[in-house]
Amino acid sequence: MLFQSYIKRILKALVIAFVMLVSPAFATDYNIYYDSMGADTEAFVNPVQYYVDGTTLYYKFSVNADSYLSSNSSISLNTPTKNGYIFVGWCAFDSESAATAANYDCQNPVEHLTARSDYTGSYYADYLNVSNGGSDLYLYSKWTPIYTLTYNSMGADTEASANPVQYYVDGTWLYRKNDVNASYWDGTHGSYLLNVPTKNGYGFVGWCAFSSPSAAAAANYDCQNPVEYLTVSPYDTGSEYLNVSNAGDLYLYAKWTPIYTLTYNSMGADSEASSNPVQ
Repeated sequence: MLFQSYIKRILKALVIAFVMLVSPAFATDYNIYYDSMGADTEAFVNPVQYYVDGTTLYYKFSVNADSYLSSNSSISLNTPTKNGYIFVGWCAFDSESAATAANYDCQNPVEHLTARSDYTGSYYADYLNVSNGGSDLYLYSKWTPIYTLTYNSMGADTEASANPVQYYVDGTWLYRKNDVNASYWDGTHGSYLLNVPTKNGYGFVGWCAFSSPSAAAAANYDCQNPVEYLTVSPYDTGSEYLNVSNAGDLYLYAKWTPIYTLTYNSMGADSEASSNPVQ
């Protein structure tokens, strides 16, 4: 009788071990830790545990949840918010020490998790592929500052219309708003042509850009190379381009040049000169 009881316990242990081996319910789960890096509002309900079975990603929003949710494609991570900044993604590391070594920064922040090994290429650049599983994850918010653009048309009769008043840079993209209350950002891959004001008797030659009003005043609101475009492209090198990749807040002052008239008197000529400039 004692021997039979002993055999039953062994068989039971073997069955449990087998179930744990073949069932995804007993797969090793890994933790996901988040650091919003000074956010004003934390991200709402992101996964805190996960494991992978084939191409299926299993995840929990709470370690105390009774069961896992699953996705055969991907899940989108929620985002925090921070005044004066735009959230551009999560920098993912497999350890805190790796995050510290990288100063909590990365070149390719992510916004989605997937277990699909076939999700590759530029379209999936913001996907974190966990198809290999096997690691806790440490996710750190990456922020980029929002900068302001302030214009002074220097006595224009008609103001420039719909120029951006805020912008931020994300890689080779320039995002801008023409109204601080707008709910969305317009994006430009490369350069953006600024609109111009008008002033009777003067021609507009461009915007003089300064980092502060005091810098503008010191230069008497004038410059040698007024600009017409905002750009983040390293290939836009002409003097009419203002590269804002690392520019910060900007103060733009209209530069004008007088329009002069040319008046002709042919002094009794039989044929008047044709097509001469009058201004």
